[in-house]
Amino acid sequence: MHEIYDILRKKNFINRGKVQISTIHKLTTLQIHNLADEIHAVIKRNKRVQDVYMTHSASRELSGDASPCSSLECRKKHMNKLSRFAALYSDCVYIPSFFIKHKTFRGKDAIDQQRYHLFNDLYLLQQIQPLIECGYIRLYYFPDSICKSCLGEICEDKHLPVKVKKIINHISGKYQSHLDVHYGKRGNEYFMRINAPYPFLEHKTFRLSKKPHPELKKRKRLLSRVDHGEVIKASKTLINSIGVLKNLAGNNVWNAILAHYCSISFKTAFVTENELDVESATMLHQDESIKRVNSIMAQHFTTFVPCVDDLSLKETIKLRKNEEDSFIQFRSALKEIISETVRAKGKFDMRDAKELYGDVLEPAICNLQIKVKQAKRKHLKKAYRNASGLIGSIAIGVLCGVIRPDIVPILGLLGIKPVAEMISSTMAIQDGSEVIQNERFYFLWKMHQKCSR
Repeated sequence: MHEIYDILRKKNFINRGKVQISTIHKLTTLQIHNLADEIHAVIKRNKRVQDVYMTHSASRELSGDASPCSSLECRKKHMNKLSRFAALYSDCVYIPSFFIKHKTFRGKDAIDQQRYHLFNDLYLLQQIQPLIECGYIRLYYFPDSICKSCLGEICEDKHLPVKVKKIINHISGKYQSHLDVHYGKRGNEYFMRINAPYPFLEHKTFRLSKKPHPELKKRKRLLSRVDHGEVIKASKTLINSIGVLKNLAGNNVWNAILAHYCSISFKTAFVTENELDVESATMLHQDESIKRVNSIMAQHFTTFVPCVDDLSLKETIKLRKNEEDSFIQFRSALKEIISETVRAKGKFDMRDAKELYGDVLEPAICNLQIKVKQAKRKHLKKAYRNASGLIGSIAIGVLCGVIRPDIVPILGLLGIKPVAEMISSTMAIQDGSEVIQNERFYFLWKMHQKCSR
């Protein structure tokens, strides 16, 4: 996947780690289409199943896609969650390509919007470069528009289109009970303001158009009120007829389709922040409990590991690779605790996440810190007992940070073996590795130590 970054650097889309606005501003629609084709060619060439233990596929929203919200801040927030999930839990997360939507932009009026989306796409791609280059995140290609027969063929299920229709109707019914839609006009543009509680919508959304919706045109009295500046609340009948319900439900179901495709192509488990995605995917094909645990991990990881944002992605990846065995032990322990909570309560929300950290993880870190301090104290006493000689004096100096630890190999070469052994032992105790490295939350403790420096 590093080939993608080679292309972007060669064409000056990225220079010294920054997206070049001046390059993007000069592009035509055709040139952006060609760039998308070039990137997708690389993705298709690199399509393969990762030979790792834990592979996941992420929903479009969690992947930082422009659907359902194209705001860069919104996309960054979701991508940050996915990045931490990939770096500290998954072995490989597959995400759909950002560049598929660019093929749908046509005409002169769309070029500014297309450039805006391209800048955001490249910005996010640059943010996750460390994860892509080490294989923790991989892009895959799936067409944004596809006929029913091809959909069934790609997903290896000829009954899939029928299932999809049923699921959309089911999820649409849920939206209808919670959706609040207002229609109005500002200046020369009509707007539709859509609001609903989470998980139906994360925040209010606005849709703008230069012409009124065809269904509103049929209702001349309503249209007249809107044209005179009144903001009207849409009835359930109007909401249904203008297609808002199926459009929103379709996003959840599309995520389920992507999850199904990835489970076949890459042997992945689905991960998302949205319960409606989980419900749609469960109705379509997969085991709910697996997806629910994965989604909990993605949604609440910063609660489980509050210090995670204090480390850069490169530092996090380096720590994971250096402490691979303890990372696997930590991941297994965290998954087991969450699975037990879900089985016992049947749910897992922010309150449960905070309780898990306060009742289990934080005390575990404190307990490990106490063990390290006790070990240091014990070893310091031993060094003091030997302080009559050179060995004890040097050992105390290393432990207190007065003498640099790189003196050990020099002493060994000089043949002063007892001194070298004493210092090596002292250094091992200094970071607690001998005492707690077999503990299941040692990796989490190590992260806290990194962050506190």
